Amino acid sequence: MNLIFLDVDGVLNSHDYCNYYYRNYSFGTEPIFMGREFDQRAMHYLKTIVEATQSKLVISSNWRKSVKFMKYLVGELAKHNLFDDIIGVTPILANQNRGQEITQYIESVPHPTEKFKNVLILDDNNDMGNLEPLLLKTNARSGLTKENAMEAIRRLAPQNLSLDVFNKLNAPEIEKLNYDVLQSISEQTKEQILRKQLRKVIEQQFDAGYKNQSQETVSLQSKV
Repeated sequence: MNLIFLDVDGVLNSHDYCNYYYRNYSFGTEPIFMGREFDQRAMHYLKTIVEATQSKLVISSNWRKSVKFMKYLVGELAKHNLFDDIIGVTPILANQNRGQEITQYIESVPHPTEKFKNVLILDDNNDMGNLEPLLLKTNARSGLTKENAMEAIRRLAPQNLSLDVFNKLNAPEIEKLNYDVLQSISEQTKEQILRKQLRKVIEQQFDAGYKNQSQETVSLQSKV
């Protein structure tokens, strides 16, 4: 069995994806992100990696520190039939880098060299310490790409880097995977803008009415 330690921000989503679809997005901003889907291309690439290499997933992302974020993450992985491939999360260690947390997870497994054939870390950061040779570093701007996916398969199971896998990674429909998400978000964005505009009008009308009432009160008091 091969093992993949999975990060989220900068892997399953990216700056380009979030800026394009969500605008004014920053990683970890719950009201903006929660309830949205991850970059569907990145999810497709991850699923292709897992299937081609027969790998299992361990969540090493900071998302594991939040029950709400983890529920969302597991739900999104389940949509792509990856739920059964999740086998755990790394421990949360104070004043330790991610590499040390991953090391403790590996060492906690009895006979890890027998259990895991190959280990890969998918992450956009390089705080891996002695485990840096296991890191496949993604670009936070673009997230997990098909080039990353091919490299991951080459490292974990090079014998499985077949023409069929290559075709899956390069299928024309992959570029259209985010289209439905874009359409949905566009409609939601329009509705949010209209709501904000309506709220602003109501507040302005309320403020104007309040000022007029205050002026009338002052006028009456002066007459008295």
